[in-house]
Amino acid sequence: MRHTGIIIAKGNSRRFPQKNIMPFCGRSLVAWKIIQLRAIPDIDKVYLTTDDSVIAGIGREYGATVNMREDPFESLATTPGNGPTMAVIKKYHLEDDVIFSGLPTSVLIQPHDYERLLKVFYALDMKMPVGSVAKLHEVLLARPMTENICRPFFGFFQGVEPWPFLDLNPQYLSVALGQIYINRCSIKTRENDDIKKEPSGEMHWDHTPEITDELESGYITLKPWQQYDIDDPADAEIGEYFFEKKGLKDYWNQKWEQMR
Repeated sequence: MRHTGIIIAKGNSRRFPQKNIMPFCGRSLVAWKIIQLRAIPDIDKVYLTTDDSVIAGIGREYGATVNMREDPFESLATTPGNGPTMAVIKKYHLEDDVIFSGLPTSVLIQPHDYERLLKVFYALDMKMPVGSVAKLHEVLLARPMTENICRPFFGFFQGVEPWPFLDLNPQYLSVALGQIYINRCSIKTRENDDIKKEPSGEMHWDHTPEITDELESGYITLKPWQQYDIDDPADAEIGEYFFEKKGLKDYWNQKWEQMR
């Protein structure tokens, strides 16, 4: 079975314009993410889906297969990441691949994190997606069900009454937004195949999951400092500190030199 990486990187961001190409420890964020995905053992190809010519140029420089988005709806602020991901899956016929999803802003990845994801994914017979979580009390939670499986809960915000099955004990795990994620495309296709485009330009997925056993997913735990996504300048300053302090800059630079 093929292993394929898909990186989602649009050119514009309302909160942090051009964040995907901002300088970060000597390279752009999108360059670091391409290096990290290409370094996964047995990875067959890494796709970069974008609407920006500068990002596309960086992608080609670092060895990614660039998909310039043909549908403007893929780049709307209201479009979930599944939209451009599914466009790549369909265009390049990746329905049966194992997909490693990646965002450039999630760059605090340690060596072998992706391999750990893959190990859990195969241990669960490829029947559910596997994501990353951290042992923290945060706004988005997931309840551990077994050693490698958790049930995510999306929608608990401070000041809002949680749903009855949440007991908010220390055994809950926070979902690491945008960190690392792995799934089979066939699962994504069944869940998210039908998209509606509203007159306002917003995209809505017909498949709306409910809080059931089907939402259970595999997980690996990350360190608390790996939770930082680079979504504003303050995040970038903190992220650069950990990227250098934890030796990630040197490690991923060495990986890049080996690829060249």
